[in-house]
Amino acid sequence: MAQNGVKTNDLPSLSSFDSLVGNDAATTGLVPVANIASTMKADPSFAALSPSRSFDTQSKLQADASMSYLPGSSNHVAAGDRLQSRDGKLFEVAPANAIDYDLKTIGGIALYYVPSPHTGFGQLQSPVYEARVQSANAPAIITSFGGLLYGYFGGRIYSKSGEASAWVEVCLAPDSSEIVALEPMADGEVVAVTSTSIQKSSGWGAGAVTWTSKASVTGGTAVYLPYSTAGSDGVRMIVGEYATGGPAAGWENSQKVWATQDSGATWQAVYDAASLYPSGFGDTHIHGCCYDKWQDVFFVIEGHTSSMGIYWNADPFASPAGWTRIEKGPLGAVRSEGQPTCIVPTDNGIVLASDAPEQGIWGIQRGATPADMQVHWIWEWPGGRGGTLGFGLCHARDPRTGIVYLGYNHNHVADSYNPLAVFASDGLSGGQVWAGGPSTVPTSGNSNDISRIAVTPWGTIEAEVSAAAEVGAKRISGRITANTGWSASHDPGGVLGGSREGTIGNERAMAAGDGSLASANGATAVGPVAKALHAASTAVGAGAKTVGVNSTAVGRSAQADVSGFAGGYLTKAGPNSVVISSNVDLSAMSGISGVGANLVITKDNVVGVGASVNVTNSWGVCIGSFSKSTGLAGTVLGHASEANHAYSTVIGKGVISTAPYQVKFGDQHLQLSPPTSAPGVPALGDFNVWAHDLGGGAGELRFKGNDGTEYKISMTAV
Repeated sequence: MAQNGVKTNDLPSLSSFDSLVGNDAATTGLVPVANIASTMKADPSFAALSPSRSFDTQSKLQADASMSYLPGSSNHVAAGDRLQSRDGKLFEVAPANAIDYDLKTIGGIALYYVPSPHTGFGQLQSPVYEARVQSANAPAIITSFGGLLYGYFGGRIYSKSGEASAWVEVCLAPDSSEIVALEPMADGEVVAVTSTSIQKSSGWGAGAVTWTSKASVTGGTAVYLPYSTAGSDGVRMIVGEYATGGPAAGWENSQKVWATQDSGATWQAVYDAASLYPSGFGDTHIHGCCYDKWQDVFFVIEGHTSSMGIYWNADPFASPAGWTRIEKGPLGAVRSEGQPTCIVPTDNGIVLASDAPEQGIWGIQRGATPADMQVHWIWEWPGGRGGTLGFGLCHARDPRTGIVYLGYNHNHVADSYNPLAVFASDGLSGGQVWAGGPSTVPTSGNSNDISRIAVTPWGTIEAEVSAAAEVGAKRISGRITANTGWSASHDPGGVLGGSREGTIGNERAMAAGDGSLASANGATAVGPVAKALHAASTAVGAGAKTVGVNSTAVGRSAQADVSGFAGGYLTKAGPNSVVISSNVDLSAMSGISGVGANLVITKDNVVGVGASVNVTNSWGVCIGSFSKSTGLAGTVLGHASEANHAYSTVIGKGVISTAPYQVKFGDQHLQLSPPTSAPGVPALGDFNVWAHDLGGGAGELRFKGNDGTEYKISMTAV
């Protein structure tokens, strides 16, 4: 993190760790960990372990390169131990074999970051209050700095110094285009970004401002938008071109990204789509851009195209072709999680506003080096319709708290249950902090916008509300609440992150988990990357997936086809099948009922119950561990028995058939109880057999043919 302008990594250095936090807190001055929230991510093998360890009050283990998982070593650490850095950050030791995209490795030890309580957000339900609608005749909000709020109206820039103060004209605008950004530079001047040009001032604050154009959009329909730039430190700044349309139908106008490293005096094209993608730059589409002063890195986002991704470059001036896509994230090889528009650096990471069905707030976690950066889910926008509800259009960072506020475009005016909204995040957690009522929603147009937003020097949020087909704009204004903490109903770490694309109505879809997707009516997906892709299907577990309607897959990487049920790790069930096992693929068969470990089933319409059962012929039934049914329609009831002949039935332990149509018992006895009355006449060709008690130790074994004639075998006591 930056301290007095000095850039350091977001994670503490090895030497900055203070000690393990346990019962030695009193001697080290560290706070106890009993009330600290659980880790943001948890490996299944880690979840059951104790969250902390007890230590001798005189001990103090240094968290440095000498840490070891080896029991008995002087600096031994175990899964579940808590480490605290001198800057107050908490980490929890993960198992040595843990695999998770949120892991950090320091000194050879795998660590989970433990979020600390957040301040500055206010309660989730109403962090911004006193929201009110204002006239559209006031200057449009641009930004705030130097104790002033700046706005634009009628070709002029205005400022105001307080909530009740009047707007005062500052100077003429650089050109006739709308101003989308105004950034103070280290030399006392400002850079103004209009919708078509980048301008540097001269004489700012001296009463006679002039402007010099430094760069202009290069594509025919390209523009600069509020999310085209973020994160200037007064010396470095980056601005990207945006164009609407589609592949080779407008996107080809979104070509270049400009940056400065001398307070806006000179600008260089540091990203050129035509050079980077010479054979397909018409299928490129620049979204947001930012400079991250915390790690001295520039970012460009490509959205919706074959080149989509979040790209970084530590020195684009010297290496304009050296852009690297972030590949670490919840979906594995990251393309562009949420396909963000806004990208805003802050103290705890980089905040991203989505433009995809995986909608809401995403983030980038910094690492020891830029190559260690990871994309992570922060909060899902829980909309009630399929597809993309909208996208982040503008942003404002509160320099006092590091909170980033995001104003969203809304694609669906008619959705009263998805009102206009403002989201907020500190880079670790986030949520919705304001939702508009009917008075703030424009009455026409096919989309609503929070088109501009700013945090004022006097502690309010000011934002513009507009619609595509409505003349003018409405203003909302709300005061930020005191630092009352973060509501328990928020969604830290993307626990409820996912894309819900079901039909609107009583049976709409639900997805919960990083990268999860429920894409049909009545579908439910729960777990990281769980996919419920068909109507009335349910996928529960990391990587669980349905591949047919009315199917249910439960377990990590389980998969179920039409009307099938798969339960267990890596278990796959075909159509109309029930398979409960582990690491068994029966997706090629249908009509299967299989329960047990290590099932071997190679034919349709069979039943296998028990560990290591083997059913390799049609219509077979195996009940009993290690049993086999290899004959056609063979039936087995018993442990380690085999029906190896067609239509054979074996009953008992270790029984093996020797002929077709055989019913064979093992080393067993048969017990018959006399019926209360003689059975009726059997079907043609059949006999009924039953025991008849004569009393006094005597009995008969009786037979009845299909003509009603009874036969008997008399029995007396031995």
